[in-house]
Amino acid sequence: MRYKILMLLISLILSFGQAFCEPMTPNPLISVGISDNSFQRYYYKENTFYATKKLTIIEKNTGRIVKVVEPNIPIKVLIKNNLFELYDEKNLIEKNIQPPLVLSTEKDGFLGIYNLKRAGKPALYRGKIELVKPKCKENMFLTNNVLNLETYLLGVVPNEMPVKFGLEALKAQAVAARNYALRPREKKYHEFDVCDSVACQVYFGANTESPLATQAVNETRGLVAFYKNDIILALYSSTAGGYTESYENAFLPKDGKTYPYLKAVPDNKKTPTLSNEENARNFYKSTPDTYDNKSVYFRWTREWTREELEKVLKSGLSAAYKSGYASPELKSAEDFGVLKEIKVVKRGESGKIISMEIITDKTKFFVEKELTIRRLFKMNGKALPSANVIFEQEFDKDNNLVNIKAYGGGYGHGVGMSQFGASAMAEKGKTFDEILQHYYSDIELVLVPIELNSDFQNNIALYDFFLEKKHANLIIENKFSYIEMKVVINGKEFNLKAQPSLSRKYSVDISQYLTQGDNKVYFFYPLDNNKSKSVKVFIELYGIRDDK
Repeated sequence: MRYKILMLLISLILSFGQAFCEPMTPNPLISVGISDNSFQRYYYKENTFYATKKLTIIEKNTGRIVKVVEPNIPIKVLIKNNLFELYDEKNLIEKNIQPPLVLSTEKDGFLGIYNLKRAGKPALYRGKIELVKPKCKENMFLTNNVLNLETYLLGVVPNEMPVKFGLEALKAQAVAARNYALRPREKKYHEFDVCDSVACQVYFGANTESPLATQAVNETRGLVAFYKNDIILALYSSTAGGYTESYENAFLPKDGKTYPYLKAVPDNKKTPTLSNEENARNFYKSTPDTYDNKSVYFRWTREWTREELEKVLKSGLSAAYKSGYASPELKSAEDFGVLKEIKVVKRGESGKIISMEIITDKTKFFVEKELTIRRLFKMNGKALPSANVIFEQEFDKDNNLVNIKAYGGGYGHGVGMSQFGASAMAEKGKTFDEILQHYYSDIELVLVPIELNSDFQNNIALYDFFLEKKHANLIIENKFSYIEMKVVINGKEFNLKAQPSLSRKYSVDISQYLTQGDNKVYFFYPLDNNKSKSVKVFIELYGIRDDK
């Protein structure tokens, strides 16, 4: 009987567009830590906020409305004795307020932070702002922007990639950014999901949104890159230099972790592996035709005299040692001696230096990891653009090192998608899925999986998605017991019977029921089923390519 009532409700939803019961969607809330203008500081003693519509301030744990403020009126929040105090332009409003605080505004309004700029504009944010007291800091608070994933991406995509790169490149960026938000490489802060700087991915908020980037997010909504039943770690960087690198070679993870989908990929299949000196030298001292050619960092050079490089190395080796990727420790500049030679010990497939030796007349320093190497060989205080670099060393007649010149290619770690490469592929007519499947090996593109069970809050799911190529497979993973599910695809109802199976998936081609453009698919898990059992559902839009 309850199931019939639910079906009646969904009929009303489909007919009148009013949701009586909120279905689950692949659009979770995420929390973004907002930093200062230098993108260095996340902890604050005070901050001043406003809203473009009425601002409502709520004590989160009690639900008490502390204050409702008129539009554009600044409210200063400071913390004393680990409790909040609020001030308007003239007076104390209230003190001894328990953290956390929630700041919200009306649906079409934005939240602002005074004196905070993003891309030269006042920083404005959708969603809510939560002021959170961290456990590790006394009398400090974090300013977190809480909003749903798809809205968050509106403020990421146009700031991570130039809008001039075009729609297909932006769509590839939207998928990669969605993946990264759901699965970041590392979590530096416990009080929010992702930071707003290049340390995570750049998020500048609502005032930097772009119509074309918004279209890219909307037309890929819910879509993620998937490898063997898991959301991938979708790393990306500005410019790979024509050849991406394998994850383990670039990051040297302490646990030895590898990702089969993050492996070295040349833009030209005929390019030989660059792990030996001759191939690396030939590649990075030339300008082969690759997807990265238009980047100003496609090829670059740096040059030092021996004395200049000695000064740079003496300054940087201490930090390199502290990172755990250089030895022995340089305790004083006098212990360095005279630089005699730079020797590459090992390269990755892209020619990226994995380990090297710095040889002096007093000792031999061993350095590894691409970021450590980039930061060590600085020029005018700036790190090397990448570790895709070969060194040419000039010696005098007495075999003393005189001059060092570096020839390199690329900008960033070079793992996963190259953003300039994505732009070039789009210019050549490649679609966003082809771009992603070039840079991430053997992946599928699927809508974020949803897990259903018979709990009333978790038994209805909705996929609202955009379909460009009219092909899709409905996937049900059911390991426990026989399930009979109702599915409604664009208003047409189906009864699916899923037998229990330990195999990866039960797949149904639903292409004929979909349209090019917007689609809606509802799932209904039976309420009378065992609540401890669940099924995972998702929709595969782009399968693994076999033409690479």
